Amino acid sequence: MADDFRILRLKREERGYTLSKVASDIGVSTSMICKLEKGVTSFTKEVVDKLNSYYGIKLVPLKYKCSLTVYTDRKDWYMKINDELKEKNKKLINRINELEKENRKLKLRVNAVEKAVSGNYSMAYRPINKAKESNDI
Repeated sequence: MADDFRILRLKREERGYTLSKVASDIGVSTSMICKLEKGVTSFTKEVVDKLNSYYGIKLVPLKYKCSLTVYTDRKDWYMKINDELKEKNKKLINRINELEKENRKLKLRVNAVEKAVSGNYSMAYRPINKAKESNDI
């Protein structure tokens, strides 16, 4: 933003105007012009239109160039990011819990299958009862 509005100071200095002159001609405060030149304040479309007309330039407010949210306070930004991360973290924890439940169910199924399979093999290879053999002869 500061790069786009640096031209305001250059145009003002080219013409030999003071901050006070530009401010009174446009109808805003001197501090507003100073902040606009530094790109450190918000502004209305009307002010940008007046500056465009005054200097014969074509500035476009940043909010019309992109849709990025501009946080004027780091605390606001931090709180927003922190809230988003907390929400994502909750979702991840819930998903991990779901996966752990599914994993336990699968382990129970695997154990049941292993028991069934080991039971069948033991029956298939069980030695024949000696008493039964002697009766058959």
